[in-house]
Amino acid sequence: PKAWLMRFVRDEVLVPGDVVKVDTGTWTRDSTLQLFDSGSAAQMITFQGSPNGTELNRNDTGLAVIYLSGVSHIRLENLKLTGGSSGLRAENAQDIQVVGCEGYNNSAGYLEAGFYFGNCVDVQVVSNRCHNTGNGMYFSGCWNSVVEANQSHDNTGYGIYLDNHGTLRGNECYGNGYGLSVNGSVLIEDNVSRNNMYNGLYFIGPCEIRDNLIYANGQSGV
Repeated sequence: PKAWLMRFVRDEVLVPGDVVKVDTGTWTRDSTLQLFDSGSAAQMITFQGSPNGTELNRNDTGLAVIYLSGVSHIRLENLKLTGGSSGLRAENAQDIQVVGCEGYNNSAGYLEAGFYFGNCVDVQVVSNRCHNTGNGMYFSGCWNSVVEANQSHDNTGYGIYLDNHGTLRGNECYGNGYGLSVNGSVLIEDNVSRNNMYNGLYFIGPCEIRDNLIYANGQSGV
């Protein structure tokens, strides 16, 4: 056991299959938690919060709470990410899984989000909640993103923005500036987008759209 998460990440070399368990509580950061080590296709490196609540508070809306750059095969579970520019910012990363996490009360900046992914491949974002930030979840230039069973609400910009290629399935977006916004080849199914200020669903590209519920948005439904 280590008392300091940042010191642990800095001093230890993590290898495929490692699970880092972060205890219950609010952990106020004085620097961004950047992960440098990668897992493998067979065994990910996992950062796992407590089921009783693990909050990482960056306490500086100019910098992200967690930053991933150029790493692969990383899984984040049960973490609450707040007080940063974005809760999670991942760039040029591959095979990233975010499950059961929450990104909230981060910067209201145009390109900030509860979770931001830029030029990533094989991202899975499942059963999370993002709210009260510039955007809920933002995927820019990503390939093969699976975004499923999430809630995104009360963000000033997009609930979920996804371009390039991926799947949006079973998500609920409400109370945002825009609900779901897509630019690319995306399967959009079984989502709910309601009570957003502008559009419920906006899309450009060869999308497959089925079985969505879109209503009570300020401008157009689709």
